[in-house]
Amino acid sequence: MLAKPTVIYERFTRIFNEYCQKVLNHEGLFFFHVNSSNNLDYKISLGLAGQKGVASSQGEGTSYKKLTCALFDLALLRVYEDIPFFHFVYHDGILEALDDRKKLAFLEVVRDQISSRKLQYIMTVIASDLPRNEKGQVVGFADDEIVLRLHDGGPEGRLFKMAEF
Repeated sequence: MLAKPTVIYERFTRIFNEYCQKVLNHEGLFFFHVNSSNNLDYKISLGLAGQKGVASSQGEGTSYKKLTCALFDLALLRVYEDIPFFHFVYHDGILEALDDRKKLAFLEVVRDQISSRKLQYIMTVIASDLPRNEKGQVVGFADDEIVLRLHDGGPEGRLFKMAEF
């Protein structure tokens, strides 16, 4: 892997970078290194603007790090879409604390991937984290994109339809 990257590695890095560019406007970096135990480790990061292959500290913040990890998941599942592999991913609270433009760009990547590929995508989001358009209006989800709405209004709003505890 270190001496000569595989075709899968090269495809993954291309897709991961594409997703990071679309959502975060930064190069997506993924690389292996040998750790102190002489095993391979990997690192994902965002690139420094104007310097190809150089990691920036921007990807270390909580929101961008979480989003970069989600884009990593999506890129990995796209690479393995035609082989026996897990074909679902779950992201909890992925839209929290993000700029609306980043939320909308991320949802565009997700929608593109699930519409044309073999992926079941599961996310949780609370109403206050839904993205808003340039007029300040909530950009929601279509009814066919929502599997379950949870709420505290009784057993029908709970995941397993259970009574209060």
